Amino acid sequence: TMRNTMGSVISDGSMYVGSAGAGIASLNDNYEITELYDYTNSTLQDLEPNIPYDFVSITDLTTSEDGTIYAVNYRVPEPLIIRHTNGEWESIPFQDAPSPKTSDITYTENGFLIFTIIDVGLIVYDTRRTHDDTSDDQYKLLTTSPSSGNLPSANVTCFAVDRDNELWIGTDAGIGVIYSIESVFNQNFDGAQKIIVSQDGFNGYLFETETVEAIAVDGANRKWVGTGSSGLFLISADGADQIHNFTTANSPLLD
Repeated sequence: TMRNTMGSVISDGSMYVGSAGAGIASLNDNYEITELYDYTNSTLQDLEPNIPYDFVSITDLTTSEDGTIYAVNYRVPEPLIIRHTNGEWESIPFQDAPSPKTSDITYTENGFLIFTIIDVGLIVYDTRRTHDDTSDDQYKLLTTSPSSGNLPSANVTCFAVDRDNELWIGTDAGIGVIYSIESVFNQNFDGAQKIIVSQDGFNGYLFETETVEAIAVDGANRKWVGTGSSGLFLISADGADQIHNFTTANSPLLD
């Protein structure tokens, strides 16, 4: 039994499940573990290799269109784990983020991996859609620095890629938007943009006094935003207009 599962993906007819301490398991159609991958049979790494207590922590997984699996390995020197379609494993280090505290990861339709580095920001990783060859890959670490991402806060709590390939980043100080993910690799990249909204005659930044806990994109490209203390919001596709705010007063949400 694997406790504390941390995401799952389907690849080549099997389900792969990450765990908070036991590595990655592959499951068959009956949800039985057929293989358990850790530092002994893959490039996954142990959190404390010099201590006689195995702890191979996978915080999330995602998969590309060809079935390549990408996972993030918590607080190890090579945190990006790749399982190629031929069954071989590879791990990738990041000079800007040695042994980072990883969190969520997603793969976009344009071939970018996006994953959270806790208390730092985000990494955008360009696979160039050559999943069997990592030699041409590149990445960018996004932080609060004006020259390296301009995030509203280093505490990135969530993110979502919308239907226009815009990256919406939730933090404990509101939302920042990167309108073209490809632009992060441009020399003149000016970072995440804050959306200005008007309320009661005053202008401010979208959710700047809130912790944005979750962002989801619906079929009309509108954003559903869960907050830490003010309930659930539905906002327009561009974020400029509030459509609904669901709280205990007008919905079944609990206090």
